[in-house]
Amino acid sequence: MLRKRLFRTALAVVVLGAAVVLPQTPAFAEVYGPYYLQEMLSGRCIADPNASTGNVTMIIWNCSGGGEQRWWNDDAPGGTNRYWIKNQTSGKCLTVQNASMSDNVPIIQYACNSGANEIWRYNRFDDLTYFVTINGVLLSAYRYQIQNVNSGLCITVKNASMANGSTLLQYTCNSPGSNTFLEVFI
Repeated sequence: MLRKRLFRTALAVVVLGAAVVLPQTPAFAEVYGPYYLQEMLSGRCIADPNASTGNVTMIIWNCSGGGEQRWWNDDAPGGTNRYWIKNQTSGKCLTVQNASMSDNVPIIQYACNSGANEIWRYNRFDDLTYFVTINGVLLSAYRYQIQNVNSGLCITVKNASMANGSTLLQYTCNSPGSNTFLEVFI
């Protein structure tokens, strides 16, 4: 009798402990990081080229798992679903160059400040959970278009290229394609 009680107590502690340790799946863009942003067509990740700390144009590159491809969200002022997207290596934010409102303007990294050209919203594309493998690790992800709150335009890959080193631009948000990204939870 005492053994059964001890066993049940130990089992309850293990079960409760597991419930506390297991991560929960976030709703919409409530993940604060780190995560990868993997472009849907190419399967490549948004990267800070050469892990630069300069104000450089962002590119896509084979997903390597490095800090130059890891991103964090910080809540931005002005309501819900508004974020600064910061690179783990540089600490800089994804930014529309010169606060432009036009298509085909580069997405750069820049020191985070209060400019609307560096505040983004995640527009969830569907209710599916995707699974991808990066460096041999199976990870879950959600699919988004990432829209700048200043211009209303989305991050896209120039000319829908799938090659390493292709640059990121802002462009009219349209149907899925080179402007659809997976937010891959690390």
